[in-house]
Amino acid sequence: MELKVGMYVITNDRMKIGKIKGFCTCEMCEKRGFYEPIIDGDIIITDYDKSRGFHGYKFYDNPIDLIELGDYVNGYLVTGFNYQYSSNKKVVFSNVRLDGTGIKIPAKDIKSIVTKEQFESMKYEVK
Repeated sequence: MELKVGMYVITNDRMKIGKIKGFCTCEMCEKRGFYEPIIDGDIIITDYDKSRGFHGYKFYDNPIDLIELGDYVNGYLVTGFNYQYSSNKKVVFSNVRLDGTGIKIPAKDIKSIVTKEQFESMKYEVK
C-alpha cells in the first residue's frame, strides 16, 4: 500500500482518526527506506507497522468512508447513508424519518467525526 498526503487513517479499534499531512524526511527514515507519515491526531505509523502490512490501520481517500452508523458527524448522530444520484457520492444522513427527510451531510461538509467507540469511552455512568 502506498500512503499519500491527504489520506485518512483510522485505527482498527476506531479509537483514533487522523489525516496524513506529510512525510518525515530525517536521516533515520532515509536509512530505513520508509518515510514515516506525519498525521494530525494521535497516530504514529512506523516502519514496524509497514512490515506488518499496516495491520492496525485502515486508510481512506474520503472521510465519509470511515464513518459507520452510530458515529457522530459535525455533532449529529449518523442514522443512515445514501448516495446522491447525480454524482453517485455517498452522503451521511442524521435523524432520518420515515418520510426520508433528515439532515444530509455531504463529504465536503464534514468538519468533525466522533466514532461510536470514542463516544462510548467518554461516557460517565451514574450509579
